[in-house]
Parts: sequence; structure tokens; C-alpha cells
Amino acid sequence: MRTAEETLALTLAALNDPQTDLHPVLAEAYAACDGLSFHDASDWVLWLNTLALSAPAPPPSAASAKLLELLIERLHQAMLGPTGFVDFPTSIDIEAWLGWYRALDPQLRIRGRLLVMLARGADAARLKAIGRSLAESPLPAETESDLLFATLMQSRSPQLVVLFPALLDVAASPAFAAGVLDLANFVVRAGLATTHPAHDRMPRLTELLGRLVVELERIEQNPAQDATLAQQHATILATVPLAVALCDAIALDKHQSGLPKLVDAMQLGHRRLRCEAAWALAQFGDERGVQELQRLAAEPVARRRVLTYLDELGAGDQVDPRYRTDAALAEADLALWLSEPSRMGLAPTDIEVVDSRWLAWPGYDEPVHCHLLRFTYDLGQGRYINTGFAGPEAQAVTADLTGLSEVECYALFAGLQADHEEIQEFEIRSLSDAYAPEIARLERRMRDADLELIEPERFGLFFGERVLAARAARRGATGIAVADSVELIWNSVEGRRPLGMTECMAIYRGRKLLGAFNDDFAADEEWSES
Repeated sequence: MRTAEETLALTLAALNDPQTDLHPVLAEAYAACDGLSFHDASDWVLWLNTLALSAPAPPPSAASAKLLELLIERLHQAMLGPTGFVDFPTSIDIEAWLGWYRALDPQLRIRGRLLVMLARGADAARLKAIGRSLAESPLPAETESDLLFATLMQSRSPQLVVLFPALLDVAASPAFAAGVLDLANFVVRAGLATTHPAHDRMPRLTELLGRLVVELERIEQNPAQDATLAQQHATILATVPLAVALCDAIALDKHQSGLPKLVDAMQLGHRRLRCEAAWALAQFGDERGVQELQRLAAEPVARRRVLTYLDELGAGDQVDPRYRTDAALAEADLALWLSEPSRMGLAPTDIEVVDSRWLAWPGYDEPVHCHLLRFTYDLGQGRYINTGFAGPEAQAVTADLTGLSEVECYALFAGLQADHEEIQEFEIRSLSDAYAPEIARLERRMRDADLELIEPERFGLFFGERVLAARAARRGATGIAVADSVELIWNSVEGRRPLGMTECMAIYRGRKLLGAFNDDFAADEEWSES
């Protein structure tokens, strides 16, 4: 096994040699970094110091760029978790570290992680250095800027005010501007500043909110057709977070001249923006804001936020009690999950709970109230209908679950959400020949159950039990079978949006886990068909 120093030397050789892409050292270094873990803080600091001084900066198109991304990710992970090293070491030369940041191509996704690491436990000097770096070269990747601002907020450093007003002058993307305003709003809300960092700019920011509202209103009144629909959707995704941050800033600064713009924003169709504008208006004692929040409680995607705001305003008792039931909150959780940009990107047209029950759930000591929900999207040309879940976590899948039983749906989501070191899963092609006898044994079990055309794809370990998942045919139908030494589960994969290998393996795991502590989940029959 290589020492930390030997692995570091190998990695630097792979990153700094322009010919690395052409010889095996890159793959060797990637494998070494993939298994990299820091149990000794001194090794971690050694890597940070050496990399800061070496400043490897492969172009984004180079194969070694992926090695660099993996390496920076591993270094950042060493700061996280209960055993992490937490703060950026004081022994690191900040200017050398920021020189590495400047040397990296802005298109490298992981570049912003260097500032994120520096932001952990940052003092005034480091915060000023972060501010200068962002002014010189903002982060184009929204995920990296979001992570940076979240890290700064988590630090709750009383020195955060030193980032202003410089950050307000950085000309970058709307997402970056929204992050800066969110950070400024946090500084006020956390009591780290008595005056809003953007106080002197509030008239200009109010004008900006007005322009954003006009743009969103134009989109709502003239929805795009075909080719421009994606562009308009992208505009909305970029505009709404900034408009929300502006509403918050106007309220926190008590900028009376902003009230008319808040009223205008409250008339738009976008529920998140309406909610924030109504809350901001209510901060001025304007009853119209409270009334709008009460109306928005009927909208599942806004419900959780609305109830929180009304409770803060002392008006929570004015909300219809039906919007506080477990079923109503389950609708809110799934609607919000679905509306995330990385998922459906908008709230469903309709959503309702179709089944609820208390279940002993994987990872929880006490029974959890779980819900299955039917949700619908009206898409103009047709309707998209599926079944989702809310309970410990809200979740939905792409595969069509409308034909599954309630028991199978609960099992699917339990299996997807289960996390235990004794539950593992591997692609067959990644396994060594040592697993061949176990795979052959489970294949025979499938053949004995009259399955044909068996094509093994995944092999799992479930609390000591060996599990095989394979594509197969049964009585002329194609499907996926999952078998262990005592149970075999079959699911058809015919029709639109069929179950995939991941979902079928999850159903197997969920039936086992839920069946151990809940009635109605044990496998009573050899086959479970869908």
C-alpha cells in the first residue's frame, strides 16, 4: 500500500505532465485518489500545502481534469462529517491557495470548492480574500456558488460583514446575485449587522425588482411556443430566486418605497414569489400580505412555507385546520420535492393522498406516518400520472407505479431510502470470477421457477443473503427477476415507463425490511407480479 506521500507524488505527476493522458499513470493515479481517505490531519495538510504551491491546472478538456475534480472532492470531504478536520488550516499560504483558484479554468466545475474550503471557519482576512477572488473571477457554476454561500452562512462568522459592499458590485449571473443578496439578508436576520449591507443601494434594488416583475408578467401573459419554451423556463428559474431575495431585502431593510413593487410581485402566478412578496408585505403591517398567505395555504407547493410565515406573524390560527393535517403536509412535501429544478421543475396540477399508514421504517426507531400520493401533470398534449411517497422523505420515480399494489409501492420507497453497510449492490460485469458460483446457483433457481432467457445484471448482499437480479422471460413476457435462496420476485417490464433494475432491487429490499417489523409485507407467495 502506498504512503500518503507516495500517492501525492503519483497524483502530481499525473496532473502536471501534459502527456499524462497518453499513458497508464493517469488511471493509476485516479484509482489511488478514488480510494483516498485522510485519517491523519498532518497528511491532509501536507496535500493542501503541496497542491497550493504546485497549483496543477489542466484544461477542462484534458482527461486529467477528471482526476483533479476527484482529488479536490476528496480534500473537501475530509473537512466534513463528525470526524472531519473542520477548519481550513491556518498554516496554508492563502495567496498561494487563491493563486491556484485563479490558475484554474473557470469552466472547471470543481474550481469553486477551493473557496468553499477556505470559507470554513474563515476569519476577516480570509473572507476579504474570498471577496477579492470573486470580484476578479466569479463562479459561473450555480451549484458551486450555492455551496459557497451556504458554507459562509453555516459559519455564522461575525466577520461576514467584511464581504460587503464589495460582493454587491460583482457583475455575475442572476443566480450569483441572488446568493449575494441571500447572504446579506442572512447577516441581518442573524443579528450580525444592524444595518442591511445593501441599505444604500435599496432604491436601485427596488427598481430591479420592478423590472423582474414586468419580465415575469410578460412571460405569464405570452407563454412561449415550442422552441422558446425552454428559454422562458430557464429565464423563470434564473429570475425567481433573485426576485425572492429582493423581496426579502426590502422587508429586512424596512424600505417603505418598495411596497408598491411587493404588491405587484404578489399578483404574479409563481407561487414561491407570491409567498415571499406576501411575507415581505406583511412585515410592514400590511394586511394584504397576511390575506394572501392565507389563500396560498391551499397550494400544496407553498403550504409548508406559508404556515411557517403565518405562525411567525402570529396569524397561524387563522388558517383552515385542514391544511395542517398529516395528509395535507404530505401533499406539500411531495409537491415541493417534485417542483425542484432537478426533478419535474414545477408543481403538479393535482395531488392527493391515496393511502396512509404507520410503518416501522428503515433507519427509524419509532413507527413513521407514511403516505402514498397520486399526482397529475396536465401537459397540454396529455396527462402525466404517477404515484409518489411522503413520510421520512418525499420521493417519486420515473417508472410508472400506478399498476403496483400499495404494499409494493411502500416497499419500493423503503428499499430506495434504506442505507446500511450490510446492504450492497454491484454490476455483474464489475465482479471477479470468485462470485461466479453464487451467481450460477441463483440462475439455476430462476430456471427452476420456469424463467427463460436469463441475463444476470446485478448481484447484491443483503445482511449476509446473496441476491441476483436478472432480465428474463416468463410465459412470453419480458421482465426482471430478483432472487435469493428463499424468495423470487418478478416484475414485468412491458408497457410505458416500466420498472427498471434499480426499482426492482428496491422492491426486494423494501419487502424484506418492512416485512421484518410490519404485517402485510412478508412474501407469502413465490411470485409478486406487476
